[in-house]
Amino acid sequence: MLTEWGNADTALSAYLKCHLIQDFEGEILCVVGMIDEGTSKEIVANWESPFEDSSIGSMFKKVGGMVQKITDLTSLSTFSSVQTWGGNEPYLFDLALKFYALYDPWREVEGAMMALEKMIAPEVSEILPGGRVPQPVMIELGRMSLPDSYIKSLSMPIDKERDKNGRLIRASVSMQIGSIKMQNRSDVDAMYQ
Repeated sequence: MLTEWGNADTALSAYLKCHLIQDFEGEILCVVGMIDEGTSKEIVANWESPFEDSSIGSMFKKVGGMVQKITDLTSLSTFSSVQTWGGNEPYLFDLALKFYALYDPWREVEGAMMALEKMIAPEVSEILPGGRVPQPVMIELGRMSLPDSYIKSLSMPIDKERDKNGRLIRASVSMQIGSIKMQNRSDVDAMYQ
């Protein structure tokens, strides 16, 4: 059963919205928020110099240091600075979402925050080991789509304006979301549909 929480503003372009979708044992949650300033994606490629300590001078540091001091020559070469690829890290998103109530503060603001909190939470036993880890979320961010991600951190306000029933009428939520694995070059096209 799908339950949708968050932004219900039909005047707002779908490309300015972010959908986070999670299926937890048949309970499908969908949170829709307005993409806010500060939302970004970080892609890190790990390049290393494995030959950095592969010179004669580095193997015999004291002798190499004395030779350099006396002769003003080094045992290093450009080869020792050659970089090799050590893998890419999974994507990391800094996601800022705005929620605001037009019709129903519970469904559009607080319920959306509750659903995000459920998405980051596990379901484990109180005493015995076992249970379920937080399930992956799918992100649809503007025109970009990325399945199999996880919510790493979530920051939600509790001090914003409220209606007469005590429900928040607006909130800005920030979170970090990471992809479960690094993306191949062949995966990139599918993300930008």
